[in-house]
Amino acid sequence: MLSYEVGKSIHEFVGQMDGVYFSMDKAGALVTVLLRDPDSSEVDAFKQGKPLRMGIFYRKNQMVMLFKFAEMDWMDAPYSPHIGEAPVLPDDIPDGQSIAMQIMLANTRDGVIKSLRLFSPPTKFARELVKTIKEIQQLPFDKGKYNQDLNALFCMYSTRMMLDEAIAICKAC
Repeated sequence: MLSYEVGKSIHEFVGQMDGVYFSMDKAGALVTVLLRDPDSSEVDAFKQGKPLRMGIFYRKNQMVMLFKFAEMDWMDAPYSPHIGEAPVLPDDIPDGQSIAMQIMLANTRDGVIKSLRLFSPPTKFARELVKTIKEIQQLPFDKGKYNQDLNALFCMYSTRMMLDEAIAICKAC
């Protein structure tokens, strides 16, 4: 397991495409935002206390996480629990509790982590996230069909349209 810290270079990030990636494992959720040479305002957008908004879009067995950091544009990250490490999900999330979500910004030029932020979304949002992932886990999975359906989804929906039809939104995180 990789350990993350601000200033550390992660070789796997070097040369990657700019984008946002969502994953879950036994430690919780990880949101990785990769940007080539993020400027100071982009790095600042990820700091603790800066506005963070997120949403869950779910259509035709396809889940896309939506994120907005401070004044940056909305970003989308498709997710399937069938790809990567299988998430360990709680059976229940008691009132007032949530899941851990680590948010990381890294530079794709040199792999250096620019920002780390630990966050717990509101209980209602976390419950919807876990419920949706559990639904998807119960479905049969074919990677070729998944990729085909995902491409079709991105042809039909812009990030803004996904946001408008999200099943859950955290507006004041």
